Amino acid sequence: MIKLPASLLPSTFMFAAASMASAQLWSWQRATKPVFGDNFHRNYSIPPKKVPSAPVPNCIVLHITPPRSTLEDRLQEEDFLDEACALAQTLGYAVPVREILRLRAIHPKTFIGKGKVVELRGLLRATDAILFINTPRLTALQQRNLKELCQTTDVKDRISVILDIFGQRARTMEAKLQVELAQCKYALSHLVRGASAGYEQQRGASGTGFMAGRGEKALELRRRQLRGQSKVLQHKLKTVEKRRMEQRKHRRQPIVSLLGYTNVGKSSLLNALTHSHAVSVEDRPFETLDTTTRALYLPSVDASALLTDTVGFIRQLPLELVASFRATLEEAVSADLLLHVRDASTLGTPLFAEQYASVDKILRDVGTPEHLKHSMVEVWNKVDLLTNKQRDEMARVLAGAKREASSPDVVLVSAQTKEGMRELVRMIGDRLVEGGFLQPAETRGADKKSSCEKDGKKHMCYSDEEGKQEALSSRTENMSNKKAVNEVNV
Repeated sequence: MIKLPASLLPSTFMFAAASMASAQLWSWQRATKPVFGDNFHRNYSIPPKKVPSAPVPNCIVLHITPPRSTLEDRLQEEDFLDEACALAQTLGYAVPVREILRLRAIHPKTFIGKGKVVELRGLLRATDAILFINTPRLTALQQRNLKELCQTTDVKDRISVILDIFGQRARTMEAKLQVELAQCKYALSHLVRGASAGYEQQRGASGTGFMAGRGEKALELRRRQLRGQSKVLQHKLKTVEKRRMEQRKHRRQPIVSLLGYTNVGKSSLLNALTHSHAVSVEDRPFETLDTTTRALYLPSVDASALLTDTVGFIRQLPLELVASFRATLEEAVSADLLLHVRDASTLGTPLFAEQYASVDKILRDVGTPEHLKHSMVEVWNKVDLLTNKQRDEMARVLAGAKREASSPDVVLVSAQTKEGMRELVRMIGDRLVEGGFLQPAETRGADKKSSCEKDGKKHMCYSDEEGKQEALSSRTENMSNKKAVNEVNV
């Protein structure tokens, strides 16, 4: 702002500003005093400098169909490639090139053939990208050789990509410890002779300055450090788990767990059922890693339960992650009721059955009790995305499932449009009553006792089948004592 007395107003005014980055010049000019006078007291500012955004790194995704693969694997190649690209994009990469490669044989040194290595080298140079080979695991030697021969900065397999995503998404201390432990185990499995530079054998030295013996190899030293770090992380995790178990013992409400394949809408469903925005929702894999719990009101039984959102499952989940997250997974499947969320929009495709098989395998690996599997409710989400053909297929599948006594109950919902939410809440309440975790509203109302006071607090007391009293209502202060305290303070 420039202010001058009227007598000193210039007849001509020139204002210029130069940008150091672009060396551009802006100027404004006013020729006569009358025209300039009233408009002089105004702000002249330099246009904001545009800060160039960082370029998005590129990643070439190569899905591998192994030798002697089944017909089912070949039919799902495009689905697996789509999933691999989604994993790369979750890490922040752009995918300029994606390809399916059917291997006749696995090459021990490079995993893929020499001709494909030469082809990839040209693509990686042209796009300045890293390489993601969508196979469960590459050996450390294969990663090193591919990195050198393809002349790229990094070569990732499926396990390393998922570990990187978990490292980015972890928020709570427990999740961070679990991811760090998994990364230590992965690093230990990749410590092999010649796999990386800098792990040559070191000589020891005596106090007199003479070389004394061959000393400890750097590879062995690194292995010992990783093992020690793993023990420390395991000890910290046990402490966190004990604290969580103590908190669990003090919970009075039944627990309902949402579980299922990654990116099927579990977090959206939790937000919709609890009328909150407790969990971040994005259309990408592993958006939720940290366990989130919110209260869910059940009108049919006039009671509340705790609804828990857990980490999503995925095909070929790394064993390191299964072991590190075992406590979290075991807690999820030790709930009073399980809701298996499935993506109804994949109905009629091999992916629908593949995702179910992946979830079922992990449930078996962590030792899910049979009674929980029997009472589990399947929640088919995203029904708003179904085509007419898929709706016909769904009606046929559900009609066949009803004829089988062992088939689980299925509820069709949409977390976006809220379709089927009332039916789902009603079924949750019915299942918790059937399991003895909640009492029907009319039974609990008959058992209600009069208000009782204890320690200056007012409670509503209910009795269970064993005749024990349990305080369930909120705390109310003794008004007379509060008034006396206020008078003393004054």
